[in-house]
Amino acid sequence: MRRLAAAAAAAAILMVASGAIAGGGVEVVSVDVSAHPEVSVVVAVPATVVAAAPTADDFAVVVDGSRVAADVYALVRDPMEVVLVMDTSGSMAGAPIEQAKAAALKFAEQLPDTAHLAVVGFGDGAATLAPMGSAREEVAAAISGLAARGETALYDAVVEAASLFTGSDARRVLVLLSDGGDTVSTAELDDAVVAVADAGAELRAVALETAESAPGALQVLSAGEVTTASDAAALAAAYETVALELTGRYRLTFSTNASGVVAIDIFINGPGGVLSVSQQVDITTGSSTAGVTPAEPPAGFGPVDSPAPVTVIATADRLSEKWTLPAGIALVFAGALVTLWLTMRSGREDEPVFIPAEALATIPEDRPGWLKRAGKSARHLGDTVARRSRAGAIDTALDRAGLAIRPGEFVVVAATGVVVGVTTGLVLAGLPGAVLFGGLAAVLPRLVLGGLASRRRRAFSDQLEGTLQTIAGSLRAGYGLVQAISTVATESPSPTSVEFNRVVMENRLGRSLEDSLKAMVRRLDDEDFGWVVEAIEIQREVGGNLAEVLDTVTGTIRDRNMIRRQIHALSAEGRLSAYILLGLPFVIAGFIATISPDYLAELTDTSVGKMMLAGAGVLMFFGGLWIRKIIRVEF
Repeated sequence: MRRLAAAAAAAAILMVASGAIAGGGVEVVSVDVSAHPEVSVVVAVPATVVAAAPTADDFAVVVDGSRVAADVYALVRDPMEVVLVMDTSGSMAGAPIEQAKAAALKFAEQLPDTAHLAVVGFGDGAATLAPMGSAREEVAAAISGLAARGETALYDAVVEAASLFTGSDARRVLVLLSDGGDTVSTAELDDAVVAVADAGAELRAVALETAESAPGALQVLSAGEVTTASDAAALAAAYETVALELTGRYRLTFSTNASGVVAIDIFINGPGGVLSVSQQVDITTGSSTAGVTPAEPPAGFGPVDSPAPVTVIATADRLSEKWTLPAGIALVFAGALVTLWLTMRSGREDEPVFIPAEALATIPEDRPGWLKRAGKSARHLGDTVARRSRAGAIDTALDRAGLAIRPGEFVVVAATGVVVGVTTGLVLAGLPGAVLFGGLAAVLPRLVLGGLASRRRRAFSDQLEGTLQTIAGSLRAGYGLVQAISTVATESPSPTSVEFNRVVMENRLGRSLEDSLKAMVRRLDDEDFGWVVEAIEIQREVGGNLAEVLDTVTGTIRDRNMIRRQIHALSAEGRLSAYILLGLPFVIAGFIATISPDYLAELTDTSVGKMMLAGAGVLMFFGGLWIRKIIRVEF
């Protein structure tokens, strides 16, 4: 008596915990209000609805009598562990076991690739033929190797199968095939029921009708979820029904400002009519109870006998689906940005230069009219923006970075990037995303300019030692300083050649050599070259051998560069550690988002998770500054 009571209680627990479909209708599996006003409801639908391939338009959500817009996601790729429990007793010999193996193989193929499978066979005893997580080839081999003989250790097999689950957050399902009652198990019926309940699993039974059938035991084990096959040929259809039911869960996400206890009614168009379910949900506590099934669907919502074969967004495909629109927008804006850049670059050809009138007529007009008009419009807009902004500071930054564009053009490019960032962020995550992506897009041009300027300055510093040796050699050969600088401008690599060529051109236009060199120091912001210019100024004031002075400065710079390189090598390990520490969280987050997006959704879709992410971002920012101070040695 005690065992029967325990079995009945465990069966009741299973009926509630599994959230399975009862009576061929719709059932609410879970309700999540942690991100209120956003509410998510997971429903399980019959196999007939899944087979009809419902679209998002086949779902309707009504909150307290008012229909609300809802996003629908098919949870076909949610983590799931499935144990196939196969009856291999002597009564299954012949056609039944062969049909059962073929049906089980097809069933395994119908499950998503994210589902982990295991196989347990039972005759005189229960044996695990393929442990949880086995490759699909191993599962297929285990099923194909089944042979019918012996008695029926049904309860032992269920206890054995319930012990195979490993995933803590995965849905757990046992699919049990049997054609008769238990005959030799050491475990009792209530032991098997309690084992399933303790594992947090749901059991779906496939019963093959024979003279030895024991439907009562299967009913208790599966909490009423028994799919019957009248003969061996019907096993394929029975397994297909179970597969459709396992993949027949949908998450409906919607927003509501309602508070307190609300009634949520869900309607689904099915091949045979409109199915519905109602749930009373306390928005404050998140508790929910079954409500009264609504009698009337919303206006204009009716049955669809042949719904269009459009797949509802799957959980694992949600990321790619979510990125489709912003990616398209980003590509459009990127194309516009490239076009704008090309027009502005080509527009530099329109700057006034001294060309003889007779030669002007010979220049071919090979640029399309639309390109000329776009270039002029971009330059006009850029110049207008530049006149109202810090054009001088931007021009200095562009010079340091070695970019040959106007300040106004740079402002237009940066503004376009901000538009792209704001638009993408708005589509991805609403207003917070727009602020975040827009802010990043606004800061990115400054970071790019800083990076280009730093790289250009390092290249100039590396070339400076050879440059001074060339100037000193030219001076010893009898050349003047301007001629020596001209030699460097023609024979040195970039950026040294570019900078010294500018000095030569300014000198030819009437600017003093000292002023041009000082401007070059300000432009490059190079401390070592500043010493060189000071040495040249002192020599021109007090006299002396400039070649010897430059040789002395070259030796000092050589020693400084050697020490600088040693410091750079010694701090390499610290820099690598900094890169790993700062990049690892993003790499792990991307990996988890790829393999299990719902696991990461606890951080991205809940208020507490978003607060934790914001706090982590602030801590990482200050941590990055701290690490930068540690690994950046001032010299």
